[in-house]
Amino acid sequence: MCNRHHCDGKTGSPYISVTILARSIGIALLIRSLDGALIGFAFLISPWIGHPILLMIAKQAIAGGKIEDVPSFRRFLATQGRNAFRSMTLGWGASLMVMSGLHVVFALKIPPAEFLLVSPILGVLTVIGLLIWSAHYLKARMREASTGSSVS
Repeated sequence: MCNRHHCDGKTGSPYISVTILARSIGIALLIRSLDGALIGFAFLISPWIGHPILLMIAKQAIAGGKIEDVPSFRRFLATQGRNAFRSMTLGWGASLMVMSGLHVVFALKIPPAEFLLVSPILGVLTVIGLLIWSAHYLKARMREASTGSSVS
């Protein structure tokens, strides 16, 4: 695992193990395709346990975890922020699961060489789309909270 101060070089071990243990490259690609589903599942359950992943990321990004130092963010969380981050986290989770499902279909239907080209493109486009959607959605919710109106 890697963190800010140290990297032990074992980050890729699960992928290497899957590749070695799989009977074929197709099976290895199929298993590898499921990682997005696991991440998406974590996003989907996080709001239900009271800790939407995107809210935790936002707190760290905006105020280094000290939201009391940023009054506007604290006010936003007190009004609509928690619901906005819950919705965004659920949107990311569902999208990552759909992307993983598409990866599985591609792993089953197209040759491995084509999969290795298409899969990262799909992943990058999905994340870029989610980032753009999140920025617009969050900006609209923050504008709504600051004016006191309701945007549908």
